[in-house]
Amino acid sequence: MAPHLTDKEREQIIAYLQDGKSQNWTAKKVKRSVDTVGKIGRANGIEPLTRSTKKAVQVSAKVREINRMEIIGGILTTGQSLLDGVADAKDYKDVVTGLAIGIDKHRLETGDVTDRTERVDAEARNRVRSKLDELAQRRDDRDQRLA
Repeated sequence: MAPHLTDKEREQIIAYLQDGKSQNWTAKKVKRSVDTVGKIGRANGIEPLTRSTKKAVQVSAKVREINRMEIIGGILTTGQSLLDGVADAKDYKDVVTGLAIGIDKHRLETGDVTDRTERVDAEARNRVRSKLDELAQRRDDRDQRLA
């Protein structure tokens, strides 16, 4: 069993990790297990990812975001150019629907999400409740006539 870490060893491990050294490299240097080095790092708020791995993950996410935005931009550009040549009402509806979807996707990507589905005021609830009551009454009247 390995002897307990000294304060000097802990400080050395923390210094190496803060300098961006990997857990494996640090463990070999101080002749301790990777698990021990990782525990000390986490206890001191040092992330276990190496700088290069973390950077690679960030770059990959940014590239995917750029690709999605380019696709959405293409959808909007194509829809806009199609709009000028549309003469039929159904085709117009289809193009406008496609544009609306593209705009919505753009909002989602940029974090500008709308809350239109979350807003329901008391007046709207009362209108729906009233309409449901009216429909239920019609159904009851029909059932009585048929009985």
